[in-house]
Amino acid sequence: MVYEIVPVKKEELHSVAQLLAEVFSGEAITSQLFDFSREDTKDRFARMTHLRGAYYLRAGHLLLSVFHQGTPLGVAIVKRTGNAISVRERLFRWYGPLLRGMFSLVPVMRLRTYLSLWPHFLHPRHLTKPYWYLEALAVDPSWQGKGVGSALLEDIRERMHSDASVSGIFLETGTEENSALYEKRGYICIEKKGTARVPVYRHFLVNPSFRPEG
Repeated sequence: MVYEIVPVKKEELHSVAQLLAEVFSGEAITSQLFDFSREDTKDRFARMTHLRGAYYLRAGHLLLSVFHQGTPLGVAIVKRTGNAISVRERLFRWYGPLLRGMFSLVPVMRLRTYLSLWPHFLHPRHLTKPYWYLEALAVDPSWQGKGVGSALLEDIRERMHSDASVSGIFLETGTEENSALYEKRGYICIEKKGTARVPVYRHFLVNPSFRPEG
């Protein structure tokens, strides 16, 4: 089946955020950072994701999705790193919706786990900027195994290849199984971090079209 990958629109952020909250409630890393046994955690996570998505759209990051009859089947969030952000955008980011949304998640955070893992989420310093960060890839559980995720990954790869200013794509995943799947798609596992309970596999896909400035 051929899927059409389209940029997410502002009015679609609610349904996209709901999908991300549903999928990431069972994701290996996120499920350890937040207490999804609480009834309100998914709603809080979805609201935060909606706010973050609005910022990402404004800042020019990539939000891509596959829709079927108005319902998102899969979504990918790709952040552009190494790009200059204006003071106005920084203020919008740190003192606007993102900060308010982050506070709303504090009651459902597993703070000890979050703080212990925080250093492991810092990006490797040796990566050449600018690169893209695949922050999230989520597929509706009823559509998993039907090529939706593969279509999103291929679309992102093609977009990267067409941009010679981007050195590659960096991502993190929490299971050995997912790590192996990314390696089959050309992503190199550059390191394993995290803890014994919450491992973090870090991958990088090199852009063969990359031409550094200067």
